Amino acid sequence: VLKEVDKEYAGKTRLLIIDVYKYQDLAKEYKILLIPTLVFFDSKGKEVFRHVGVLEKEKIVSKLKEIGMGTWSRKVRSVKFGFFSSYSLEKS
Repeated sequence: VLKEVDKEYAGKTRLLIIDVYKYQDLAKEYKILLIPTLVFFDSKGKEVFRHVGVLEKEKIVSKLKEIGMGTWSRKVRSVKFGFFSSYSLEKS
């Protein structure tokens, strides 16, 4: 699902997948207590929404649109969301 969102909305959003075991300091900084955790950021890098557990594609897209995907000026590149997991999707 995450790869689909990343591909379908390329240029409008950026997906970061963080392996919490490999990047423990980053997981601690973002207070990741359970996995998976999705963290949504606005175009300025401010956290605006967090969800622990699996989230359906439609809800991910809806949340991205809610926080500004597709409504920015040329100066703003994209909204971002991070997926904190115990593995990298690149391995699967």
